[in-house]
Amino acid sequence: MIHDGKVSGKFAMQPTPEPMFSLALELAAKGDEQKISSALEKLCEEDPCFKVTREAQTKELVISGLGDLHLRVMLEKLEKRYKLSVNTKEPKIPYRETITLKARGITGIRSRRAEQGNSARFICGWSLRSGIRTHH
Repeated sequence: MIHDGKVSGKFAMQPTPEPMFSLALELAAKGDEQKISSALEKLCEEDPCFKVTREAQTKELVISGLGDLHLRVMLEKLEKRYKLSVNTKEPKIPYRETITLKARGITGIRSRRAEQGNSARFICGWSLRSGIRTHH
């Protein structure tokens, strides 16, 4: 903002939008972990809508931004400014609940017009796939 210097006080900053799109990063060349860490930190300082996290459960380095184009621009900056090449993929989703028992449910509905005799019956079931072990 341009002013003559006679204005005192602070201007309220608008809240930044929350990132809505994420990609997991894998280094193309091993050994650049320290270099990518500092490069991503600098990009985060430059753009408040760009976030970087290390997912504890999946051990993935995840970047988040406002959309695919936003992340592609940030990845291009990473490559051109810092000479870092990365591969991207969709982040893994950690499963927090596991089916441990076999279950089955049955329900039905009938038409309000009983004279027509329309009805339906729903059966749903699930079980643990064979060969999968649970940890208790």
